[in-house]
Amino acid sequence: MKRVLCLVAGAALAASTAAAQPPAGGQPMTVARGLQQQYAQAKTNLTAGANELTDADYNFKPTPEIRSYGALFTHVADAHYFFCAQA
Repeated sequence: MKRVLCLVAGAALAASTAAAQPPAGGQPMTVARGLQQQYAQAKTNLTAGANELTDADYNFKPTPEIRSYGALFTHVADAHYFFCAQA
């Protein structure tokens, strides 16, 4: 229950932050549009980051306790799959 509450609160906070930005083209800013913009920005950042890594970089771990870059991208993909499967 705490996890769901944190996700909802995080989404609401993110949407309110996006809603504070002026809309492009004079269109009204809605919660859905704000979340879509944030998703697009995160997707752009992750894709650009993944494209800059070489194959050897995916196995790099800064410390043994931290997951590798490949595991980080796998974590993001698993989270997207989880939320899309729920929908």
